[in-house]
Amino acid sequence: SEGDSIKLEAFDEYYGGAPAMKEVTFKVIADAAAMSIGLQAGQIDFAEIDASVLSTLEAADGVQIATADATTFAFVAMNTQVEPYNNVKFRQAVNYAIDREALVTAYAEGHGNVNSNLLTPEREGYSDSQLQYGYDPEKARALLAECGYGDGFDAGTFIVAESYKLMAQIVQSDLEKVGITCQLEILEFNAYLDRLMDGNFTMTCLQMSLEGDTQQMSMALTADYIGMANNARWSDDRVEELFAKAVETVDEEERIAIYNDIFTIVQEEAVYCVLFNPTMLFACREGLNYGELALEGYY
Repeated sequence: SEGDSIKLEAFDEYYGGAPAMKEVTFKVIADAAAMSIGLQAGQIDFAEIDASVLSTLEAADGVQIATADATTFAFVAMNTQVEPYNNVKFRQAVNYAIDREALVTAYAEGHGNVNSNLLTPEREGYSDSQLQYGYDPEKARALLAECGYGDGFDAGTFIVAESYKLMAQIVQSDLEKVGITCQLEILEFNAYLDRLMDGNFTMTCLQMSLEGDTQQMSMALTADYIGMANNARWSDDRVEELFAKAVETVDEEERIAIYNDIFTIVQEEAVYCVLFNPTMLFACREGLNYGELALEGYY
């Protein structure tokens, strides 16, 4: 239908040589099942797919599957402007309470890399020496007791968009096992964003992508972006100064060292409860030569 696709035509005088493909049509198909049917029917050459149709496409004739790593991260955000989420020990307790391996299996059908760091290992500034959060419910309970919640804590309403309902249910179950109870409030996406941007929430979970240079991560961690990408509504003068310094630093090794300092602080402060990095899934017609997919899967 009109408005659901765009056709690009090759520019034969391109300085790198005339493109092998003379035209490419990008088509918007929101329904995962319809996408799957189109791929099986040979109507679609290449597409990003949902995990829910992966097994069907893997078994289909004439279709091949491809994957790409992503820096997108799934996470729990706590409003650090509200008690007790302004307490680092409480945030650490939440981090230790989540069984990330089980979550990736149940929510992402195994198509994701467990990670408690905002950075993936490929990004500048990541270090194995930075604090990593594994599944340790006993440690979570001990930290809650140090916060004064040894008998449990009622977190009230946990808001979430409909698309992340299953993730929220899994997180809710894990939190309950260490004594943190909450009630899910499922919202239409625009209503959800309004609550998130206004800071009218205590806890939530979602996915976010801040691709490219590590400096992009400042949008999740500095005061200027509270009400935008800084979903934790957190800031720290040390981190603000280090991000400002990184912008002015030309030497790559020095810049990496600055980012290491930033994310050492961020991990110790448990600013977010990062859960995993989803694997990007693609399907294409058999025999299509698409080359090696770059990080994020896009060019």
